[in-house]
Amino acid sequence: MFAKFKELFVNSSQKINEALSSNELKDLSGNLLKINRWSVFIFLILSSSMMIFYVRNVSQSIELSGDILNLKKEKQILDNRLNVLNTGIIELSSASRICGIAEEKLKMIKSEIAPKTIEYE
Repeated sequence: MFAKFKELFVNSSQKINEALSSNELKDLSGNLLKINRWSVFIFLILSSSMMIFYVRNVSQSIELSGDILNLKKEKQILDNRLNVLNTGIIELSSASRICGIAEEKLKMIKSEIAPKTIEYE
């Protein structure tokens, strides 16, 4: 079985080499195809340009993915800073802090009487 396979492989490779050396190939229907040097050249140019564009697109997509990750990290840092600032605003605007500053620095005193409400019609 191995001998038959080897013989078949050798015969087919010889036929391919003969066809390539004579610049003729047979298509599936048995017609001879002449290989034109210009068509091979154009095919190589097109395939290489397509490969260049593909590699360029892949490299750009990888670069953009890295940029997206960096921007997400930066957004997270800015969100954390915003939360810290909002917490600071809440602490600075608390009633107990404002009352303490009013009593200490402005020498204000707390009224023992509840404020009167004025009704407006």
